[in-house]
Parts: sequence; C-alpha cells; structure tokens
Amino acid sequence: MEASFPAYVHRSAQDGQNHLPVSPEEEARRAYLNLCSGDFSSRLTSLTTLASIEDPGLMRIYTQNINNLPFEDKQLLPIPELIREMSTQGPDQERQMVDFVNNLDLTDVTFEDADFNGLRVSGLKLSNISLTNPDFRNARLENCEFKGVVMDRANFSSATIIDTRMIDCSLFKMNMSQTKQICSTYERCDMPYTNFSESILKYLNLSSSHLTRCNFEGAEYSETSFPPSSIRQEHPEKSSEDEIPSYEVHPFVNRQDAVTSREPRRERNNTKSVSFLPLSSCRVIEINDSNKTEDKFDFSVPTSEIDQHGERL
Repeated sequence: MEASFPAYVHRSAQDGQNHLPVSPEEEARRAYLNLCSGDFSSRLTSLTTLASIEDPGLMRIYTQNINNLPFEDKQLLPIPELIREMSTQGPDQERQMVDFVNNLDLTDVTFEDADFNGLRVSGLKLSNISLTNPDFRNARLENCEFKGVVMDRANFSSATIIDTRMIDCSLFKMNMSQTKQICSTYERCDMPYTNFSESILKYLNLSSSHLTRCNFEGAEYSETSFPPSSIRQEHPEKSSEDEIPSYEVHPFVNRQDAVTSREPRRERNNTKSVSFLPLSSCRVIEINDSNKTEDKFDFSVPTSEIDQHGERL
C-alpha cells in the first residue's frame, strides 16, 4: 500500500530508481533559490510555496531571508499577485498569506498597476510601499491597515471597507465613489481631490486628514468626523487687511446648483483664485424623530452673510 504524505508535499525527488517525498525544508529551500530567478510564473509559484509553510520556525527563517534580499530582488516579488491568488483559495490559505505578507519588510518597493479587483481579505497589513494606480474596485477590506502607503489615483469604486486604518498615506485623487465604509479611520492622510460621491460613510474618522477639494456629492453620512476646519464657526472673526484668513478650506463639494464663493485674498498666496463650495460653508443640522437621529448638511447661506445686492459677503 502506498504511503500517504502531508498535503503540502507537492513534489518528489529522484534517488536512484526510487521516488522519495520532498521534506518541507527541502521544498522551502528550492523555492527560495528560485524566488528571484526565472520568469514571473515561477517566481509566483515559489512565493506561494514559501507563504504556505506551516512550520512557524521555518516560516521565520525564510521571511527573514526575504527581508534581507537586495532591494532590486524585492522589486521582482509578485506580492500583489500572491495576495490576490491565495485570498481566493479558502480561509486557511488566506490566513497563511496574511501572516506571511504582514511579516515582510518591503520598504520603498513599488508595485505598478496592482490588480485587487474583487479582492476579499481580512487582517492584511501593508506599510511603506507604493502602489501605482492600484485597482480595488468591488474589493472587501476588513480589519486591514495601510501605513505610509502611496496609493495615488487608486480606484476603490464600489468597495466595502470595514474596520480599516489608513495612516500617513498619500491618497491623491482616489476614486472612492459608491463605497461603503464603516468604522474606519484615515489618520494624517493626504487625500486632496478624492471622490467620495454616492458613498455610505458610517462611523468614519477623517478628522486628521487633508481633504481639500474632495467630492462628497450624494454621499450619506452617519457619525462621521471631518477635520475641525471643515465646520464653519457661527461667528468667525474677521481678518484685517494684512492678515491671511485663519481657516482652511475643506473640502470641495461639486454642486452646480449650489451657491459658490471665492476664498478671500487668495492672491496673497500667489495662487489663482477659484470658485468653490467648501464643506466649511455647510451647517450640520441634527434631525430627531422617534426612529432615528442623523446629520444633514444645509447648503443655504444665512441672510446675515448676503449684502444688499444679493451677493455673498
């Protein structure tokens, strides 16, 4: 009767005329040697083999070996493809992949055109990398963390983001339209021109991030925190002729039918004056009834801010 071997033994080695099973140690050794050689497919196969190591001690050895690779070799690692492939192979493979990737040091590595369309992953942590034009459409990220990650022009359209943190990330011109975001935090992120239109934002914390000229048209808010400068004071102090206004404009709301204004003395900053409707021109109104409490935004302009010609002061 033929002996059975563990599921992770995929290959056999020829010893004379006998075929012997390959030990996990030997399989990991071979995979590591092939990691930075050969074509893309062989690198992905080798990386998947290393991510599937079940022995914690052996896993620590090879993650450390990968962390010690030269930068040029790390740049060749198909990390986005590994994440996408193993996340579709069941919860055990997803857990192995997450534990593996979370322990890799990929500082300053850039992955171009990463395809995470439809990705379903929980617990993933990425730090200090660049993702050029990544595609997260229809993805579901839960309990994930992105720290110091550059994701300019990322497409998160129709994604679901739950209990996820983005810390010190560059998120310029991100497309987050029609997303559903719950209990997530953006800490000190630079995210100008981000599109949040038609999104559902619940228990979202944006209070420490930079949101200049973002689009929130049609978005639904519930217990969402914006930067303090996004909320206009009831009686802001008037600046003298030589002062630059103390408030900062956050963020744009693109509504053609809404009242627009101009930022005072923009020319003092040597910047072209532009028309905008900042969130700071909104008032948050709490509406209570017997069933629910929610915040609404009133884009009307108080009569005290309109001069005798009907123009906004």
